Amino acid sequence: MDVESQNMNNTQPAPAQGSLPQSMRFAVGSKRAASARLSLLNLQPYNGNSFSADSNNEIRLNIQSSGFMDVAKHSLRMTVSVVTTTATANIDYSLASLFDQVRLESQGTVLERLDRYALIDNVKSMYNDSMAELKNKSCTSLGPDFTSTEIVSAGADFGGTTSGSVTGSLRIRSGLLQSKHGHALPMGSAPIELVLRMNPKAGCVLGKSTSGTDITSVTISNVAFLCPMYQIESEAIMAQYRQVLQSSPLTICGETYKTYVGSLVASGTNQVLQINDRSRSLKALCSVIRTNAAATTYKFPSNSEFLVTNVNRYTYNIAGSQMPPGGVKLSTTVGTLELGEAMDQAQKALCPYNQIRGSGLIGVGKFKAASSNTGTGGKGVLCVDLKKFSDSERCFVGIDTASNAQPMTVEFECASSVSASDVTTFAICEAEWVLAQGRWGVSV
Repeated sequence: MDVESQNMNNTQPAPAQGSLPQSMRFAVGSKRAASARLSLLNLQPYNGNSFSADSNNEIRLNIQSSGFMDVAKHSLRMTVSVVTTTATANIDYSLASLFDQVRLESQGTVLERLDRYALIDNVKSMYNDSMAELKNKSCTSLGPDFTSTEIVSAGADFGGTTSGSVTGSLRIRSGLLQSKHGHALPMGSAPIELVLRMNPKAGCVLGKSTSGTDITSVTISNVAFLCPMYQIESEAIMAQYRQVLQSSPLTICGETYKTYVGSLVASGTNQVLQINDRSRSLKALCSVIRTNAAATTYKFPSNSEFLVTNVNRYTYNIAGSQMPPGGVKLSTTVGTLELGEAMDQAQKALCPYNQIRGSGLIGVGKFKAASSNTGTGGKGVLCVDLKKFSDSERCFVGIDTASNAQPMTVEFECASSVSASDVTTFAICEAEWVLAQGRWGVSV
């Protein structure tokens, strides 16, 4: 065998692309984005510039542009002014507490209606935001500036005088505006009207007086919906987009919720509340208990304090089945403490799409704490996770309750010390928004 033949036999095959370390894969690169023009929209209310908890309490603005609105990056900027008689007032946990209801409407169709918005937004934040995120929100949505890992309620203060103002921004927790896959609002779609209804004064801010006389006024002004908007410059891409838009509907999937309100009476008995939710994909149920005084007393955190101290067990009954079987037992008493399953259900029920459990800062102390008028009270909620499987790439992973007419309830086994309380149950579900022939529709 000659030398040349020997060299040919000893030649090693070229390494496969998959066997190379990442740092050597020069042939693998990112695809270039389509050429586009970018602008930042500043959309302002059409029904005034000043809004009050006592009058003119709805903010209305139209969301529409000549391009694609990257609504996942939106923010709602506002200035909040408070007049008091005691020189003491704070935001109740975040700017979300200013709003009782958020609606998205288009051409007479309600695309999304979020009742008791302040409550669910604060709950979601507490059970999912890391310390870094909460620190950021102390600047943006004017939440508490945490000096420890303990969750408190008092957000930004108004300067320690009888009148003051703060300016911040809020991201609306909407399934359409913050969809599962971060979709933009399509170019050529019908305009969407955003309607925000303010909470009463006692729900917006924390005062000092338990009699409810120290907050004179709460006003919102200088409102602007800020959102990036891009226009694709390639005529070929836009021609293809227009062809798709005319031939088939565009769909956007996102998480939304429905709200059911009930009450507990001061009686140590089993108490049953009706829910009767009908959803194509019900992912979770979350019941939030607040004392009746919280809604009317400025000193109590109306939208950032929740109680589980007087519930010994809770059970959701769905289509004749207990969820979870046997219910969830609780004890907040030292020596017989039992909160593990309730906390585990809350973490799974309230987590984002791409997680199995939330990663917020609620610990045993806050989960079991009693009511407080200092902003350091309980943050416990009573949930059940109903996702059939965890898959960040799939929509409609919850159970189908729309196809049956059987009753749905939540049962609380109450301690004798339970007080009259407000119970808000959020049915966390998935919705599909459809854009066909330029018009919006929704299926939940």
